[in-house]
Amino acid sequence: MRLSQMHPAQAAHHDAEWQLAAYRAALDEHAIVATTDARGIITYANDKFCAISQYTREELLGAHHRLVSAHHHPPAYISALWTAIRSGRIWHGEFMNRAKDGSHFWVDTTIVPVLRADGTPQQYIAIQTDITAAKHTQAALADAASRLSLATVAAHIGIWEWDIARNTLQWDDIMYELYGITSDTFSGAYAAWESGLHPEDREGAVAALQGAVRGERAFRSEFRVSWPDASVHHIQADAAVIRDADGQALRMIGTNWDITERKRYETEQAARLAKALGEVETLSNLLPKCAWCQRVRDDQGYWDDVSAFFAKREHIQWSHSICPDCTTTHFERGGD
Repeated sequence: MRLSQMHPAQAAHHDAEWQLAAYRAALDEHAIVATTDARGIITYANDKFCAISQYTREELLGAHHRLVSAHHHPPAYISALWTAIRSGRIWHGEFMNRAKDGSHFWVDTTIVPVLRADGTPQQYIAIQTDITAAKHTQAALADAASRLSLATVAAHIGIWEWDIARNTLQWDDIMYELYGITSDTFSGAYAAWESGLHPEDREGAVAALQGAVRGERAFRSEFRVSWPDASVHHIQADAAVIRDADGQALRMIGTNWDITERKRYETEQAARLAKALGEVETLSNLLPKCAWCQRVRDDQGYWDDVSAFFAKREHIQWSHSICPDCTTTHFERGGD
């Protein structure tokens, strides 16, 4: 019978069935789809469900949906799911399932209850999307973040992020330690960081930061910070600028670490070096003077008489020695 020859009610029913079939075909093409009865027994599984679970359709139909469960989620999670769908509410969440070969796969899941006239569930339609790759990436990022966190804590390196447009700063716990403050006393604004800088270093540190924002140079700076207890600490800071496609600066992400001990060591070493250089200069002025003939050896290596040497130099200090001539005369020849 042609559609034009059908009773209007029959035609409407036929049209609805056709639309429903079209919707199901489109859904099957896009998503992993399964239906179960009210007990959770699988009554339908599309090709994508068979492919991801590695079970044939024959193996799936009539089996409980627990067949693909990885038993990963806590009982409270599963209980909340059943409470929702049994009461006729749509449930949405993520599941880690187990394929036939024992491998795991993740699906983003929406379960829609199909209700009877009395409001009780007749069946459930599960519409799922494979998110396994995304979950693996998420896990890898979390693992990398964990390792980075352990490394920064071990090295006592603070991590900070500045949202340039909103002018807000985010600090980790170590940043507060480096600046001698607590999170409840930090406003989270750029000015809060600037106020903690030593007055003599503030202009240079701010100029370095703003220069990096403008793209003139990379941000790498050393500056002092003044703690509330008036103690002064040296900080090494590095950061990268995140920009949009037009080159506009959006964010800065950077590190701080305390270099106070390094600076103290450098100061001590500089003082020791200055002292050593002074001693070398003093020793270099102790020119040798022959104990017998009173001639001296000048800075060009020639022996001369004392009066001629004095005429050319002042503030001379002497060390006593024997000139080559006197050595020959008095020692090699058996002299006086």
